[in-house]
Amino acid sequence: MGALPHAAITRELALSLGQRSAISRMAHLFCELHVRLSEVGRSHPDGFEFPLTQRELSECLGLTVVHANRTIQELRRRGLVELENRQLTILNREGLEGIAEFDPSYLYLDRLPY
Repeated sequence: MGALPHAAITRELALSLGQRSAISRMAHLFCELHVRLSEVGRSHPDGFEFPLTQRELSECLGLTVVHANRTIQELRRRGLVELENRQLTILNREGLEGIAEFDPSYLYLDRLPY
């Protein structure tokens, strides 16, 4: 990965921490991870292995553990994701991407050499 994707990912992270709500932040992280893991063959069409604990997830998103837990529960309640046995399943990709305002173009995946 070159400098452009790294800089773009850093900008998205700063945007998430500074302007997105907790639910949008978490949804965006899940969308980004799914796209990036798909590129390297480490996901399936509706999800991926998610080994992070709620504490680690909360630290990544700048949330308390309690807030991270409540946010996961809200995503579940809305029928968007399921997180069980270290496996994240995306139940409604369009809905999750909508909450996240996710546009994968910042990842520059169309410019990666294969």
